[in-house]
Amino acid sequence: MDRYYNRRFYSISNTLSFPLSFNDVKVIYSSHKILPNDLCDVTLEALDIVIPMEAYIGNALSDRAFRKSKVRWLRDNEYWHDLTMFIQIAGSTIGLQYWDYEDLVLEPLQLATYEEGDFYDWHLDSPPEGPRRLSLTLQLSDKSEYEGGDLEFKEYTLNAEAYEKGSITMFDSSHKHRISPIVRGVRHSLVGWFR
Repeated sequence: MDRYYNRRFYSISNTLSFPLSFNDVKVIYSSHKILPNDLCDVTLEALDIVIPMEAYIGNALSDRAFRKSKVRWLRDNEYWHDLTMFIQIAGSTIGLQYWDYEDLVLEPLQLATYEEGDFYDWHLDSPPEGPRRLSLTLQLSDKSEYEGGDLEFKEYTLNAEAYEKGSITMFDSSHKHRISPIVRGVRHSLVGWFR
């Protein structure tokens, strides 16, 4: 499986072309189905091999009135290296092309799971002065698998394609956003931040 996983990620990362769905002020970038379903499914194998933990805010502050979900940390190791490299390449390419950000460094990836009643209230991933510059969300579940659980922004509305399995959304980390409460089903997404 690792060889297949490696081969597919490298073939995709070497031929990336990013369809553009971008607002005029360069706050949000969204690309439809950048990752094929089979690679989303391989990534979801982390559900069986990485121990989940309750999501926390900032310095390990748990506030279930503000955020309720489970996360799994996918660190850059032998199993997740190709996924990490793919996200690094995609993020660096988009970050340079659309935000003029150079030398972006990816933090460990987070596999977020939102079940019925889970949510993450309005927040910033970083203040405007940093340290995070860009945030990334990769949809691992198709929108038909859950209701609610939308990635939402105060001033902008994502198009329906942004919620399809394999789609990626990137945005300035100081942009306020939330995950609306899940009404039905389960939503899985891969989240990353670039410094």
